[in-house]
Amino acid sequence: MIAGRAVRLETVGRRLHGFVTAAIRHLEDAASADRAHELLIRLWDAGETGVASPCGPLSGDPDEEEALELSADGRVVTDRRGQWAASLNRGTRVLTGCAAFKAPRPLLHDYGKPLQTLIAVWCHDLGAPLVHAGLVAREGRGVLFGGSGGSGKSTAALACLEAGFEFLGDDRIALERTGERFVGHSLFNSVLIDAGHFRRFPRAARHAIATAHPRERKPLAFLDQVYPGRMGASATVHAVALLRMGGTGRTRVRPARAAEALLHIAPSSLILPLGPGARGMTRMAELLRAVPGYWLELGSDVGAIPDAVAALLDGRPSSE
Repeated sequence: MIAGRAVRLETVGRRLHGFVTAAIRHLEDAASADRAHELLIRLWDAGETGVASPCGPLSGDPDEEEALELSADGRVVTDRRGQWAASLNRGTRVLTGCAAFKAPRPLLHDYGKPLQTLIAVWCHDLGAPLVHAGLVAREGRGVLFGGSGGSGKSTAALACLEAGFEFLGDDRIALERTGERFVGHSLFNSVLIDAGHFRRFPRAARHAIATAHPRERKPLAFLDQVYPGRMGASATVHAVALLRMGGTGRTRVRPARAAEALLHIAPSSLILPLGPGARGMTRMAELLRAVPGYWLELGSDVGAIPDAVAALLDGRPSSE
């Protein structure tokens, strides 16, 4: 169940299957097998099957840059790089892809967020565009973390997870409006975080996959292995926290105006590959007019973050 919709995944190749499902296994739902799927994903390993990519030969080189192509009628989006080639037919909602690995595994970013660009296109077409944000929740009520890279989204999400919150994501969330509610959907159970920050969370750090390539700057962990049963699929957004790293001071909260919140969140979402576009900007603006927004300045004590987030959910934010 991705973005609240049934997705059917068919893979050929045991290694490829493991790579693709590691980040999305928290969304596996046996009951969805009886539902009509809204996306069909078909993937195979060129090395194991001997079947070449229909998008042309794959070099298997992780250093090859990503190349996106859009058909003249806008119906087909193709995402190519050295290790992967995949196409999404937006009309039939079929995603077909092939992988070729010379290295023991994909780059950590692809491992932790497989097929992200094409899934983003599909979510956009559903009316649930991806935003650059994190999301944690309690009993289905969530706080969305907004901010650019380095603002502390991963740190805040991990701190809340340690304290008993459900984790829905630290970096990419599908945001959907259903009536008067705004629902955030989880995509990946993974976190890529600076090694120094990982040390603040020893439990997660023990499961970290170390970087092995010059392009990989951050270790990766699949959090469903670390915190079983604490991965969420969807949550209603009840507050937005705009994150800032505050250094050695205390964790502090203050109200934020909708306009400044949009300016804080929008730029990093717009630079995503095939970003949210006008629909995503409209969705974020609607959200920020409908739910309260706050500046959350993160202090040196990560243990104070969950209390501040819980206070936002309870409607009792403190200035300290």
